[in-house]
Order: sequence, then C-alpha cells, then structure tokens
Amino acid sequence: MIGTVLANRYRLLKLLGTGGFGRTYLASDRQQGEQHCVVKHLTPANRTENFLQTARRLFEAEAKALQLLGQHDRIPQLIDAFEADTEFYLVQAYVDGHTLTTELHRQDPWSEQAVIDLLAEVLPTLAFIHGEQVIHRDIKPSNLMRRRDGKIALIDFGAVKEISTQIQTGSLEQFTVSIGTQGYAPAEQLSGRPRYSSDLYALGITAIQALTGRSPMAIPEHPKTGELCWQEIVPDLSPGLGFFLSRLAHGSVYQRYASADEALADLARLDSLSPATIQPVDQTALGVDTDLGNAAKGAHLSPLPWTLDQNTAQQIEATPGTVLGTPIGAAPTMIPVPERPIRLWERAIAPLLISAVVLGIRSLGGWMPLELMLYDKLLQAQPSSPPDPRLLVVEITETDLQQLQRPTPEDQTLAEALTILQSHQPQVIGLDLHRELPQGEGHEQLLKALEAPNTIAIQKLAIAPAKPFPLLPRCPQSASALMT
Repeated sequence: MIGTVLANRYRLLKLLGTGGFGRTYLASDRQQGEQHCVVKHLTPANRTENFLQTARRLFEAEAKALQLLGQHDRIPQLIDAFEADTEFYLVQAYVDGHTLTTELHRQDPWSEQAVIDLLAEVLPTLAFIHGEQVIHRDIKPSNLMRRRDGKIALIDFGAVKEISTQIQTGSLEQFTVSIGTQGYAPAEQLSGRPRYSSDLYALGITAIQALTGRSPMAIPEHPKTGELCWQEIVPDLSPGLGFFLSRLAHGSVYQRYASADEALADLARLDSLSPATIQPVDQTALGVDTDLGNAAKGAHLSPLPWTLDQNTAQQIEATPGTVLGTPIGAAPTMIPVPERPIRLWERAIAPLLISAVVLGIRSLGGWMPLELMLYDKLLQAQPSSPPDPRLLVVEITETDLQQLQRPTPEDQTLAEALTILQSHQPQVIGLDLHRELPQGEGHEQLLKALEAPNTIAIQKLAIAPAKPFPLLPRCPQSASALMT
C-alpha cells in the first residue's frame, strides 16, 4: 500500500500503526501542496450488498460526527471520508507533535503545576465532546498529543474503533468487544456501559501517572476498595489537588465528578478544596430520588385514628380557654372511630401491588444505583484474602504494549506464551482476550493453542462459556495460569 494514491489525492507515505480497528497511514495531500495527513483504512469482513449498505450508513454517520468534533481546535479536523473498491477510508489532519507517552518516559514525575496545566488543557476539550453527546472512551497518554505550539490535542476516538470493528468483524447489530485500555478505562466502561465520567476517570489516571511517574498497573491497589494507593507515592502533595484527583479517578461512578464542567469548577479552587467543600454526586441525575421533601410532595396523609363529633366542634367555638373543647391543662377529648374490617381480597392485593411496583422499578433500572452502592459496601467490608498458591497471574501491561509498539500483542506472541505456560503442566489456563480479529502473524498457531483441553479463552462479553471450567486441585501442588 505504501506509495498508493487514494482518490487521486492522498499518497500513502508510511504505516503508522495496525490494530483491530484497521491500518493507519501517514499520507500527503496532493491538492494541498503535499501537506501531511492521516489516513485510516477499514476493510469490511463481509462484502455482501446488504452488509455493505448497513456499513455505509454507519460509516457516514460516524464521519458526520467526526466532522462536527473536528471544528474544535484541539481535535484533528476530518478532511475526507470516502469508499473505494468497497473499502472505507477516513482522512484527518496530521497533528505535528509528540504524545504524552514520550514525555512520561523521558521525564521525572511531573510537578503539581504541570499536572494542573494538563488538566486545565484537556478538561475543556472533554466538556466540548460531551456536549456533543460523544464519549471518547480511550483517554490515555498515547492519545494526547503535545503540538508544536505546546497545546494538547485529543486524538484516536474510541467511537471510530467501535464502528471500524463492527465493519471489520461483520457484527453490525450488536457490538460485544469493549473499547478502552486496561488501567485507564473504569469498570463500567470495560463492562460495556461507558459514561461521560468514564473519560474523566481515564484523564485522572493519566494525571496520577504523570504525578507519580508510575504506570497505572504499577501502582498498588487497596486490598478492600480496589482504589489505587497513589497518594502514598507523593507524600508532599497539596490537599486540594489530592482531593481533586481522588474524586476525578474514583472507581465508583457515584463518587466521581459527573461532568467535565463540574471538575473544571473545582480545579479553579484547589486552594479551598477539602472533603467539606466537595459536594456529593447528584443522584437524581442517575435516576435516584434522594430528596425526601420532594418525595413527600403530593402525598396523601393517612386518616387519623380519631375525630371530633359535631357537639365537641361547637364547644370549641363557644368555650374560651379550651383546646379541642377541653379546658387548658386537661387531656383533649378523642373520640375513636370504629375501624372497618379489612376484607380478604384487600389483604391479598396490597402485597401484589407492592411487588409489581418494586419489580417494575427494577426492570427500568431504578434500583441499580442503590444496588451498586450496596455492592460496593459489601466488597469493602470483606476481609482481604491471602494469595492463592495455586494461581500464577501473567499480565500484559501498558508498558509491555509500548515496548511492542502495538495496541495489542500479536497472535504469535500469545501462542508462544501459551506454549511456555503449558510446559509447566498447569491444571487450567484462563485467557482474558476480548477480541476476535487476527492480530499480525501466528493466528493459526494461536487457534491451535486455544484448543488445548485445559485452556479457557474469554473472547466475548455476556456469553456462556463454550466448555465447562476444569476444577482446580484442592492441594497447591500444581499451578494455574491466568493471562489478562
């Protein structure tokens, strides 16, 4: 493909990267004086007419969204989007600069002011894209470009990866592969439910990485809450910035900033920021009514168990110095009203109505915030378990991917790793691999390695396993291997 001229305009100069979402090239625009641009090449997995019609519709919708976002000066402008020989191409402006990954590798931990400047640069851009109802979904140092003028641009939107993967895998109806990078993406995003605050979490993790000089996977976690224990690495951190980053990168979406504008408001007052000034997330925006006063408005009061007869009511008006027809200091007269017996069907219908209301609210997701909060509390209350001597965890970190210069390891690399693990004769190998596209060389070799009876590979979300999980031995005589 190098040297090819696309649409009689864009000459491909250099391959910049490959991944599950296609190939990215550096190109020159012949109509703009050989000005550099970036071309993203997407190849459909299915070339039937019905599939291509749906793919074109999705591609055109995504191109319109990128064109709108490109109006912001910190987002690369969409120059062109076209189809050639049933293959799709996106052309964006080239950002002349370097990624923050380069700065994090060659510099010591950043100063507090440098981190504050980073947040002040990126948060307004996130406020803009969220205002356009777009979630980036892949905020990380390699997607933050420092331009020649010192400004930070936001590149490589996760939405492009989603539409690209749909086109390349042929899964146009339901998308099952999660978008995001391990270590930077929060739990709700990895489970397929990203929110605007998911981008804020990723930005907070990036800022913490700059402040500590450690990648997210190298920062220890709290054994009960799962939160990163990063403040112990920066003991002289100012309280305001500590509170701000802790909330920006909080694991619970209900404790995190709900919007970029809200985070910007607190960033402007770090000197006065403290736990007392941090307002809780507005749960009403998440579908939970926490205002008891509002809940009580319009409610009908239950009838009192007593009332006044007509004679007593007349005495109240005629007799001074009385309260409810009784001399002051004496007990008021209460006339009980006989209770009407409750019929059997009335006793039965009440619990049925209550059950129907509760189940209806649950089906609409109304109880989800409360359930998640209760689940978080239960997890925090659990005692920390000691390491299981039967388990061996082999992890592919962001640092490993940076050394490989790939967004995901090649199939041959994974196949070789499985071969090494099999040499230790483990009882079972669990492979956490949310992808189905071939990656580089060795795809057949990887498929053969995955056919081993003691290997379980998770490739999709929310599906039943293809085969039962082998039982682990009770005594720690053999090791099991897990890869994430």
